[in-house]
Amino acid sequence: MVVLGACYGVALWAVGTGVAVAFWALANTVWILPIPELSVSSLVGHVLYGAVLGVAYGVLRN
Repeated sequence: MVVLGACYGVALWAVGTGVAVAFWALANTVWILPIPELSVSSLVGHVLYGAVLGVAYGVLRN
C-alpha cells in the first residue's frame, strides 16, 4: 500500500505541475504558457503524502 500511495503522490505531483499550471496561466489571461517548475521538494512532499495515505488506508482497511 505504501508503494501504491507513493505512486499516487507522483501522479498527483505530475498532474499538478503540468496541467494545473497551464490552466492557471490561461485563467489569468497569460497567453504565453510558462514552463512548469519541477521542484524536488514538492515531489518529495507529494510522495510522502501518498505514502502516509497508503499506510492509513492499509491500516483502516484491515
